[in-house]
Amino acid sequence: MNKDEINEEQQGFSLRVFLKSTRMITYSLISVLMVFTTTLSFAESMADKVEQYNTQLAAAKNGNADAQYAVGLMLIHGQGVSKNSEDAVKWFRAAAAQGHAHAQYNLGVAYQKGVGVKADQSETVRWFTQGARSGSAKAQYALGKLYLGGKGVAKDLQLALQWFRKAAEQGHGPGQYKLALAYEEGISGLKKDPAEMEKWLLSASNNGVAKAQYKLGGYYLRGEGLKKDHALAARLFKAAAEKGHRDSQYIMGVLLRNGDGVTTNHVDAVKYFTAAARQGHIRSQLILGNYFEWGKDAVAADPAQSTYWYEQAVAQENAEAGYRLAVLYATGRGGSKDPSKAIEMYKWSAEKGNMDAQYVLGLKYDVGDTVSQDETLAAKWYLAAAKQGYVEAQYETGNRYENGNGLNRNLVEAIKWYEKSANGHNKQAQFALGRLNDKGIGMKQNKEKAKTWYRLAAEQGYAKAQFELGGMLLNTKHTEHNAEAMDWLHKAAEQNDTAAQFLLGLAYKSSSIVPKDERKAFKWFLAAAEQDVAVAQFEVGRCYFLGSGVRQSDRKFLYWVRKAAANGHKEAKELLQKQ
Repeated sequence: MNKDEINEEQQGFSLRVFLKSTRMITYSLISVLMVFTTTLSFAESMADKVEQYNTQLAAAKNGNADAQYAVGLMLIHGQGVSKNSEDAVKWFRAAAAQGHAHAQYNLGVAYQKGVGVKADQSETVRWFTQGARSGSAKAQYALGKLYLGGKGVAKDLQLALQWFRKAAEQGHGPGQYKLALAYEEGISGLKKDPAEMEKWLLSASNNGVAKAQYKLGGYYLRGEGLKKDHALAARLFKAAAEKGHRDSQYIMGVLLRNGDGVTTNHVDAVKYFTAAARQGHIRSQLILGNYFEWGKDAVAADPAQSTYWYEQAVAQENAEAGYRLAVLYATGRGGSKDPSKAIEMYKWSAEKGNMDAQYVLGLKYDVGDTVSQDETLAAKWYLAAAKQGYVEAQYETGNRYENGNGLNRNLVEAIKWYEKSANGHNKQAQFALGRLNDKGIGMKQNKEKAKTWYRLAAEQGYAKAQFELGGMLLNTKHTEHNAEAMDWLHKAAEQNDTAAQFLLGLAYKSSSIVPKDERKAFKWFLAAAEQDVAVAQFEVGRCYFLGSGVRQSDRKFLYWVRKAAANGHKEAKELLQKQ
């Protein structure tokens, strides 16, 4: 680069620095100008408010009731003048004395809340009454509430309804909502009237009353007394939700999640659930906890967030949240496993009545998982869950009453709980009732009832019941049920039920029930033998010795007979002694 090029480069650099500096100065000037403009605008606004106050004050001093009321409002809110509730009340009183309805209402509010004056219920009633008679819808509504609750006046639903109606007819939203509730419930001589209820709920909804929007949305969603319209329901819930109505926020989350009355939108659903949860809506907190626990519906799994939302619900004494939090600690889905914290939360939740936690505690005390094994405590928690309808716990309770584990033996109680559980489709309880009827334990023996209960359990795939049913149906003389019997035995055997496997082996070994089939006999004897059934092991040894259904083998014969003998099979022992 020559001298001229260097000079040119230096000049270019200087120009860039100059332009940059100019831009910075320009930005600074703009910022100052914006601040100045904002300040000036604020000052002008304040000046306008001060001027408005002074104008109203002059008129108020000349006895203008509207101006007196306006000055009172300005003093309450600090518009154009410093806040001064005592002076505000003076001006409200001056306007009220001239029959100004709104001033009379505001004076009533002042006495009700103790703003600018000492709280006085009788004065509250006085001024609300005057305001209501002067035509203030707010006063009419407020007076109706006093009569409804019996505050400062004798409780009078008739008068409450009259004032609510007057307010409602003036377009007062909350008054319209109260009137709708009266037609919904049929109070104070009013008959229940769905049409009138809908009319006033619609009016209140159009006036922006979130409670009315929520209630009307519920009617349209359920179609109770009103025509079902999920799309309209969704619009009402959305309107209420946007006003911060937390139950509506929750419902909107559900509708958006399910695509009910609206297009499915999981992202927006989560937003509504979150808005409701932040307001303490427990169901929403549980839903968010579940979303973050498993990572679903547009939410990535986040153990910390899952724990946070469950803890928020626990802080509100929610037992279900306590159970779910316990599961997080037990499984490590909350970040890391903490068995002691899990037990602590299971106990907390169980004591608050959560049946899932009660059942889990029963299991843990039953087997000694993280706690010392304790049959009494296991029975206690099983019984607590059973009383709430937990089907598995009902079976466990029946079992403990039958066997005297943790509870005094009581067959009447055992049968009662087995029946409750069985009617809840618990296959173990159905099998237990089949067994009791079959053996005549705690009741008169009844083979037909036994068969019925075994069948119910068998149809649910319970192998023991399939074996017992198959065994009851087998008959060497009356063979009409043998095909069904063999079918049930095969189902049980395929689930590795050793008794069924051995019985099938015997059935195929002889020809009294089904055609003799030595290969099938060996197959099922072997299946049971491999599960350490001594009598089956001896039969497998016999098959190897005779070459029945399998190639003859003295070595394998001895192997299986020795195993049978080791498992206590008497004939196997005697046979080995002769060898």
